Amino acid sequence: MNESRKEMEWKRMDYERFSLTLIMLSSYFYIGAIIKTYIEPARNGELLFILACTSLALVVVLFYKRHQIMKKLDQDEHVN
Repeated sequence: MNESRKEMEWKRMDYERFSLTLIMLSSYFYIGAIIKTYIEPARNGELLFILACTSLALVVVLFYKRHQIMKKLDQDEHVN
């Protein structure tokens, strides 16, 4: 049971790290979209907005999975 708990903790930390990375990546996409759309007009600005929104949607999914793992860890802690 202890090994399983450690694995879940590692998975939770991985979700947190990957979420933070995706937030940074989506901010770069968003800034690039602003630059490509308003400052230096180009055709691919819309694509960068779509990439920013998609990466933020993935962040929401990862935060949800992280929350599920935390809830399960709390339940296991109260049972023991």
